[in-house]
Amino acid sequence: MYAKIDCRMDRISHLDCIAPILIEAGSWLQHPDQKNNVEVKHPTWSCLDVCRRWRDCMLDQPTCMADLLRVVHGPEEALVRAASCAASKRVDRLALLKAALKTARADCKNGLALVKVAANGDETMVRLLLEWKEHAPRANCRDDEALVRAAGGGHEAVVRLLLEWKEHAPRADCWVGEALVRAAGGGHEAVFRLLLDWREHAPRADCQDGDALVRAAVEGHEAIVRLLLNWREHAPRADCQFGDALVLVAEKGHGNVVQLLLDWKEHAPRAYCQDGMALVWAAMHGHEATVHLLLKHFELPQLLTAEVTDVALRTLAKNVVSTAEAIGPIHSWADHGLRINLAVKSVLRKYSKWIAASPF
Repeated sequence: MYAKIDCRMDRISHLDCIAPILIEAGSWLQHPDQKNNVEVKHPTWSCLDVCRRWRDCMLDQPTCMADLLRVVHGPEEALVRAASCAASKRVDRLALLKAALKTARADCKNGLALVKVAANGDETMVRLLLEWKEHAPRANCRDDEALVRAAGGGHEAVVRLLLEWKEHAPRADCWVGEALVRAAGGGHEAVFRLLLDWREHAPRADCQDGDALVRAAVEGHEAIVRLLLNWREHAPRADCQFGDALVLVAEKGHGNVVQLLLDWKEHAPRAYCQDGMALVWAAMHGHEATVHLLLKHFELPQLLTAEVTDVALRTLAKNVVSTAEAIGPIHSWADHGLRINLAVKSVLRKYSKWIAASPF
């Protein structure tokens, strides 16, 4: 939280200067353990210390903090902000939530507080809201968003609690398997396995046209990619989405995942899928090992056509040249003296016998 206070007026009271700090009280809970950053224009005045002490006092007293949030933001928003409080060594988040619940329904804003605490992975606070004595939010409120957010954060205990809740439990395959996709993208293998093995309404491993595989591959989570490809039923194809996994992984330069996809025992993506875009992206970002690997997997030399190579090298040129005039025909690039990535250039030179129109 950053606040700027003008203390040039000699008669301004401490309370007047503290007011702008208090107005932004909700933002204190985003990073409660960080020191308050307050700029005071008058170097001799003690407002800075006063404001810091006010902030520290509020954060150390959950009831006072809840009252302040309520005054500034209203009862319902106060509850949501209390539920959103990040993990902290100084703030008693459970006490803060209980204090905010005194004047707001636990299911206000269609259960947004439950979604917030689930996203933070606090099992105790999730259970508190679900068991609240009146107007408790449903476990599947907001169309199962709490489950999706908890899965995306890798909070296994919260995911299990929601799925096992005694009534209105969310479906493991909600949002067409979005919880699985987010867990895969975050590399949360425990949550990923929990969802796939759930006893009812488990999401398919190939849900969303294999998007879980693509997300895991892009982030370099080799173990999850292998787990998906080996899943006992409805496993995604390695070349799903027309080879998007390979193309996007090549862009990131995750050589181990590229190798895994190219060598998969069935439905492996072709190295030249999508008109050689995997090579283009790998070349553009200077991933020498990935370029080398892709070129080795071109099944026939003639498939590495001058057209594909032209696209790859033009992309390299665009990465170092800003003017369109400098990007001329491929045979004239050497005359322009373009500073093409030397590592990729050396790899392409090794395969120049495959490239009829190579400028090298």
